[in-house]
Formats: sequence, structure tokens, C-alpha cells
Amino acid sequence: MPEPWTQTAMAMVPWYCLGVIEMTNFLKSFVNDESGASAAEYALILVVVGVAIVGAAAALSGAISGAMYDTATIIETGEAP
Repeated sequence: MPEPWTQTAMAMVPWYCLGVIEMTNFLKSFVNDESGASAAEYALILVVVGVAIVGAAAALSGAISGAMYDTATIIETGEAP
């Protein structure tokens, strides 16, 4: 896809408008660029894995707390609960 602004056309534009044209060209190329799609997919996978880890930690927290309590009781009394 050709650039909408050629060097000849840009030479006729006032200097204070060149930043706007450059930003417009950058935004058009950014929107049309599909290489970032895989990065977004990886980010989504990381979010799902992170949520699964947090959910597993929350689900196992009671079991871990109980095991630690039982271990502390055995150490203090010398007897199994």
C-alpha cells in the first residue's frame, strides 16, 4: 500500500503540519500491523494461567493451613491429633 503522502506532496505542506501527517501515517501503519496480534494472544494466555494459579492457591489455602496446624500440634504435644 503506497504512503498517502509522497516526498513531493510533503514539500508543499507547511512545516507546522508535518507532525500531524507523520502521526497520521504512524497510526495508519500501527492499525494495519498484525504482528502484535500474537503478543496479545500470549498476554491473554498469561492472564488465564495467572487466574488459574490464584484460584488454585485460594482453593488449597484451607488444606495447607490445616496441615500446618496439625504439624504444629504434633510438634508441641508429641501426639497426632
